[in-house]
Amino acid sequence: MLLFGKMNENEVAKNGSSNGENDDSSLPYLPEMEYDMWEGQFEFVGPANDQTIEPQGLLKPPPFLPSHTNGAKKTAAHVWCEGITDQFQLLQQQVGVLQDSATHNDERYTRAKADNAALQARIVMLEEQLRDVEMRYEQRLQDEQKRSKELVARIDREKQLQLENASIRLQAAETEAKNLREEVNRQRVKLEKLEAERNDLFDQVQDLKMEIMSTKDNETSFKEQEKKHEQEQESRNHLIEELSREVERLRAEARTPALPTTSPETLRLEELHEEMASLRERNNQLQEQNEELQANLLSAGVEQGRLLTAGETSLAAELEAMTHDQIQQALKEQQDVNAQLKAYIDGILLNIVENYPQLLEVKQQKNKSTKT
Repeated sequence: MLLFGKMNENEVAKNGSSNGENDDSSLPYLPEMEYDMWEGQFEFVGPANDQTIEPQGLLKPPPFLPSHTNGAKKTAAHVWCEGITDQFQLLQQQVGVLQDSATHNDERYTRAKADNAALQARIVMLEEQLRDVEMRYEQRLQDEQKRSKELVARIDREKQLQLENASIRLQAAETEAKNLREEVNRQRVKLEKLEAERNDLFDQVQDLKMEIMSTKDNETSFKEQEKKHEQEQESRNHLIEELSREVERLRAEARTPALPTTSPETLRLEELHEEMASLRERNNQLQEQNEELQANLLSAGVEQGRLLTAGETSLAAELEAMTHDQIQQALKEQQDVNAQLKAYIDGILLNIVENYPQLLEVKQQKNKSTKT
């Protein structure tokens, strides 16, 4: 019976190989495509020790009658033939089962072959897609590396340019700071000098104010003296007029017969002549003093104006160091001072022209006085 099992294995292998050759002789041998095991593949083993074989399947023979019952005793050949018949029937049954199993396996193999072909085609397609993806990735990687190198190079250039610009700006800032420090020192020295000049100008202004005040006081005293001299001159003019009338009267009387020199009229006439001469001399002296006073007054006014205008250059230097508001204030004060000075000089000249025109005709008055 073991031999029968081996024969079944060989038949199964032959059937499988023949079916495979009929389907596709070019397919390689695939271990995973072998036939599967089925239930009861190697279980048809005959009875041992001359036991009765129980046939299986549709061709089950009629049961054997026990020996020595209602018939002749069966011989060993008869028993062997019956066993062979049973085995043949069993083999037929098993061959049918194997044919069904082979057909099923062929279908499974065909489906597996189709699935394998589809999978191989998909593998080829996926490999092509993979190669395309790898090529695109390589190209993209090269592009990214190139772009990265260019970006790094550009960043390095920009960084270098920024460093150079920063260095240039730093040097310029250091130079400017040095120049500013020097300028600050120069401006400090200039400020100290301007401060000293301002102090000097302030002292000069104070001195000028004192001189102006003294000049005004002198002007007042000169005006009082002038007024006093005018009053004295008026009184003397009045006296001269009276004396002139008296002289005319005496001259008229002189045309009369001569009187002794010792007469009181003659003595009175001589006294009047002497007094008239002394009064004329005194009048000339007063006129000269008046002219001197007027000249002193005029020279004092001119000197005051000269002193006020003497510090013009220093004043301009001071104005350069002052702020806008200080310059405006100083300009306003200077304009006021100039207006006062102009009004003062105009007043002096107008006073001289209106009240003392004889100062402008000094020579003529001297000539007239010498003639008289």
